[in-house]
Amino acid sequence: MIKNIRKIKEFFEIFVEGETEEIYFDALKQLNEFRNSNYKLKIINCKGQSNLLKIALAGKNGKKPLSSNVAFIFDKDHISKQEFDKLMEKKYTIGFSNPKFELWLLAHYEEILPAKSYSSVENDLKHSFPNYSKKIIK
Repeated sequence: MIKNIRKIKEFFEIFVEGETEEIYFDALKQLNEFRNSNYKLKIINCKGQSNLLKIALAGKNGKKPLSSNVAFIFDKDHISKQEFDKLMEKKYTIGFSNPKFELWLLAHYEEILPAKSYSSVENDLKHSFPNYSKKIIK
């Protein structure tokens, strides 16, 4: 008798600053490449840069994250050099989203014409993600 043996997946936690990055990584983890990998992605929306920095610098609940498989994703245009230097001391995997991340995300769902106004991107994203709203939380 042959048993169906399932491979145990290793968790990889991705801490993100806001809703847009959470939407992106949630969609990314649905791709077959990730579903068939050795990792199970866990996306944690920290709901703002200050919360994300607090977790990155002090860990969850004031402790270091349990796993070494951790990444922190920041908005590049919202972090100071001093904050960046502190993060580099921790030796975590750090990623930065593009300041126009919403435009890049929208390009996955519709054709972007050169004359497209960035100011209309938020409204266009709401067609694919009805609950989406851009909030900058520090």
